[in-house]
Amino acid sequence: MAIKRMVGCLILGAGALAVPLSAEQAQAESGAGKADAVAATAADGAWQTNLEKAQQLAKDENKALLVLFTGSDWCPPCMMMDEKVFSKAEFAEQASEQFVLLKLDMPREDPQNIGEVNEKLMMKYKVTAVPTVLLLDAEGKEFKRFSAGEYPDIKGFVEYIGRQYRRKDME
Repeated sequence: MAIKRMVGCLILGAGALAVPLSAEQAQAESGAGKADAVAATAADGAWQTNLEKAQQLAKDENKALLVLFTGSDWCPPCMMMDEKVFSKAEFAEQASEQFVLLKLDMPREDPQNIGEVNEKLMMKYKVTAVPTVLLLDAEGKEFKRFSAGEYPDIKGFVEYIGRQYRRKDME
């Protein structure tokens, strides 16, 4: 029997405790090249930030929802996943074929208070750690939940969510 290690940051009450897995993951590389910055901007544009709008889009386009709960500016595994997977145009293009992408962030630096709204959604969906991904049908019914850090590359992540999408109607 294989033992999986916890990949994420725990959320405790109103505060958060970052639990990095390794020094390697905690050190986010900076200074991406110009092409990487342009691709990251394109990928960011694929992400919705409002649950109701994302659900309506999923209904209109007959897609499921991929909901990412993240702590973009304080959680090392979240930053690593953003750098390696979520900010990449390749990921956005492939995942958007079957899913509307929804990012619910709880940043420490939060002048627009988006974290307050998203924390309520964390409580509603009983999310206790980030980065957590929920796969929902267009009506909002959950069919899969997992730690995003379990699939730290685009290929593995896209293959996994594709399998889950195909299996969602089997249960």
